[in-house]
Amino acid sequence: MLLMACLLGCKQNQEIATTTPLFQATYVDQINLSEYFSKIEYVFLENHDEALFINADQIEFYNDHWYIMDQELMIVFCFSASGKFKFRISAHGKGPGEYLLAEKMLVNRSTNEILIPA
Repeated sequence: MLLMACLLGCKQNQEIATTTPLFQATYVDQINLSEYFSKIEYVFLENHDEALFINADQIEFYNDHWYIMDQELMIVFCFSASGKFKFRISAHGKGPGEYLLAEKMLVNRSTNEILIPA
């Protein structure tokens, strides 16, 4: 009897909320890029110790250069339009002009600066 009272007393009124999706996501095995782009070019990036990154978390093409932000390494890599390594920005630390965390880069096109917000 006590068990029955507990079961009946613990009954909850459950309402199920329904939502309508904004779009239906579907899995696509292949896509034809020529449907979306008129020209596709591949740029092979130079690879040596100074130019190696783990993840390309953010990519910007500006002023004939590729800028690639790797958040894990907290480094911005710069390559020419043809893929030749130019330089990297790595100022991780606690001193002036250094940063503790680099989550994104900003390209200031009016001053020609690459900024890493601290």
